[in-house]
Amino acid sequence: MMRRYFIGIGAIALAFASGCVSTTKEFDKVPTGERAFARTIDIRGKTISTYPLYETARNMKELDEGAVLQVIVENFPALIADYQAWSRMTGNPIVEMTEHGNYYIIYIEKRKIDARAGRMSLVLSSDGMLDVLSPLGFALSAALSGTEVSIYFQGPGVHLLKRGFKEKLPGIQAPFSSIARKGLNDLGHVPPQEKIAELIELGAGYLSCCPFIFGGQSA
Repeated sequence: MMRRYFIGIGAIALAFASGCVSTTKEFDKVPTGERAFARTIDIRGKTISTYPLYETARNMKELDEGAVLQVIVENFPALIADYQAWSRMTGNPIVEMTEHGNYYIIYIEKRKIDARAGRMSLVLSSDGMLDVLSPLGFALSAALSGTEVSIYFQGPGVHLLKRGFKEKLPGIQAPFSSIARKGLNDLGHVPPQEKIAELIELGAGYLSCCPFIFGGQSA
């Protein structure tokens, strides 16, 4: 699941600035199938695996064991492969998967998840957009797979815990930061604060240096 989904942020910013990228998309109506399910979520439009997988895990958490979740996602090979990997690693089986042109319908049954397998520790000492994108994405991927994740924030990395903080591109790309953020949001890369909140919800632990300065807390 930890595949190379990181792409050039500066390129995204410049593409949006020049109007070369459009995220406006109309989705086909989903046909009514014969398989019963307890809940459905439509996550088309997001191809960064951690976004749809987090939404899937969050919804699965609210279902009873044995219930089936219907998930509608983009027909994107890497994303479909990541769903299959996530299913194997968490023990929640895909009971059916069907292709419908530009999207897939996946039916996942909730099973009792065994104890967490493995541990991952992450140190964040930077608050730059380019510096935190991949580490937080990998940490979220690990947590979604059942790995116990711990994060330590130090130096400028503590800024990520400050409410309202906005990460920026480096150097001469800084003026394009807001444009890049919009492009990342459209793809499924939510801001660092949201990824950190998602990690905590998934059971990750965190510790920060001098948290009282920025309104954060130790855990």
